[in-house]
Amino acid sequence: MKQFVDGDEIKFPVHPTALRTIVPFIKEKAFEKWTVSPTASRSVIHTTPTFTIKMPTEYPHGLNKAKDLGKDDLRKSVRVSRDRARHITQVNNAGGGDPNVVIMRDVLSIRDKETNNGIVARDVSDMKQDHFYLPAFSIPYVGKEIAARHGEDFVDFWIKHDAEAFGRAKALVLTHYGLWFTTPNTFEFSHRDTSGTKAQASRAVSKQTKRCWWQVETFEES
Repeated sequence: MKQFVDGDEIKFPVHPTALRTIVPFIKEKAFEKWTVSPTASRSVIHTTPTFTIKMPTEYPHGLNKAKDLGKDDLRKSVRVSRDRARHITQVNNAGGGDPNVVIMRDVLSIRDKETNNGIVARDVSDMKQDHFYLPAFSIPYVGKEIAARHGEDFVDFWIKHDAEAFGRAKALVLTHYGLWFTTPNTFEFSHRDTSGTKAQASRAVSKQTKRCWWQVETFEES
């Protein structure tokens, strides 16, 4: 949380590719820059400490890629994030969780009062920095090589380690938390194997708390 709070002010990060005025504080001068790594969506990864920030931008894949205006509106995501985080915490505190399910939860959301747009931060410290992770959409490109290293057929290997594993995970989340994936996009799932990204800078601005609603969810169980 210290990354986002400075005295009585809140630091509101702005995606480096955001251009439209629907994004809060887009016209404000940056007072601080953070080094982050891009993902396949509008989220970026901050490594020290380890968390992701989902930020509005109409160019989630870079300024040289196609524009997606729907991606610069996080009004719904901020609301859903808070409700989902509270629900997961309540289930875990009641002993209803499953030790085989690791949910990397949203721990902070900030909503601008004027636009209702905002950002969501997620704790991803369970993704260890001494491991490598393969996004599922990369399986068609490097999956054969990985399967061959294990001496297995491409199809059989990924049925076991992708399709079946993903199915079990969805079933556990549904039975224990009552939550279900409605958009099984491949970039939303990863395998602990291999990946690589380039760092880029994210700009952040600070405004008084009277301009923003902010909420912190803590998940340490007593």
